[in-house]
Amino acid sequence: MNEYTSFGKKTLLFVLSIILISATTQAGNPENKEQTIDVGNYMFLAPPGDNWKVEIEKEKGSVSFSKQPRGFFGGKLPLTTIHVRENRVLQEKWNLSEEETANDVREREKIGMFMKGGLSGDYFLTDSKNDTITIDGKKIYIMSYKNSGGKLFGKDKILEAILHLYFPPDFKEKQIFYMVIIAEIHEIGKTKETDFTLVYPVINSLRSK
Repeated sequence: MNEYTSFGKKTLLFVLSIILISATTQAGNPENKEQTIDVGNYMFLAPPGDNWKVEIEKEKGSVSFSKQPRGFFGGKLPLTTIHVRENRVLQEKWNLSEEETANDVREREKIGMFMKGGLSGDYFLTDSKNDTITIDGKKIYIMSYKNSGGKLFGKDKILEAILHLYFPPDFKEKQIFYMVIIAEIHEIGKTKETDFTLVYPVINSLRSK
């Protein structure tokens, strides 16, 4: 369990690594059965659908899912990724409320992506927006955003993402919360809307052990 650090930047690097390794094989849950992911300190249900590739890093308290259509030469767009991570708040910030912690995390994420992308010219952060939603009675703090342009995306590709922050009922006692981010990189001219609700079953089933 680590204190939060630029999760959006890590997500982008993971997405790009999959694109570069276009022959990545799909694995995980080919029969679309309900699958429980055990990360050591917590557990949750895998996202719905089949052919998710799953990478579990128990020592970091994180899990990464990825899925993309198969082409003749390997993977092709759109590429969907979901990342889940358990986070512990630094002791000097234990006085912050849920909302204050969420605002702090979202601001750090925004600054991290600006520093990584905009200043280097790799990509540009746009359409960043903070909001809250309710998933099965749970209040979730979100940040939606896009990465596009620059050396990584050019004029034909774009990454759309939503960062979700879930604070369990025992947050004030344990100072632990969860970050769940779903991202899709696709061609700019794509007409089908991105299904961000794929993360809802994941968030709804998050349980500490």
